[in-house]
Amino acid sequence: MTLGLRACSLTIVTVTLALLAGSDVVSAQAAQRQAVETAPVKVDVVISRHKGDALVSSLPFSLYVRAAERAGRASVRMGVDVPVGTTTVTRGQGEEAQQATSSTRPDYRYVGTMLDCQVTATDDGLRVFVNIQDSSIHTTAGENMPATIDPNAMAFRTFSLSNELQMQSGETKEFGVATDKITGETVKVNVTVNVVK
Repeated sequence: MTLGLRACSLTIVTVTLALLAGSDVVSAQAAQRQAVETAPVKVDVVISRHKGDALVSSLPFSLYVRAAERAGRASVRMGVDVPVGTTTVTRGQGEEAQQATSSTRPDYRYVGTMLDCQVTATDDGLRVFVNIQDSSIHTTAGENMPATIDPNAMAFRTFSLSNELQMQSGETKEFGVATDKITGETVKVNVTVNVVK
């Protein structure tokens, strides 16, 4: 009977210690998560273009996001409205044709980068979401472009990416890689996160 009680006591002590250890882990995770939620997170996004092993261009962006429970958000818009033609509107037709008036207005297309970022604090670190819409005017110098009806018409190239990954502070991850089928250039998106202390 004595041995049975001792074995039972040892089992209770072991279970208690295991529960206490588990509680300490949960408390540490909760404390770490709370610390992240109250500190800003710096998100560095780099969009780079490569031709083979050569770096063609690199566009860096930095955003500061609060990693709230419901995802802190930040956005960047960098670009220009490019005139791409005109639209003519005529008012007065049929019987009123003699008094018809015409007006012409320019048409524009946005060219640049639109970047949206969300960061959520989790027990395992940071859940980072990045959405990118990038466009630029395509130059034809030294490149084979598809035939167009108007050889003087402007061509635009676009790149978009949307991805969400789990990360740790101080970590860099490649969020995506794509190849331009016309130029052969490779586009890479790298994201680095750092909790600002």
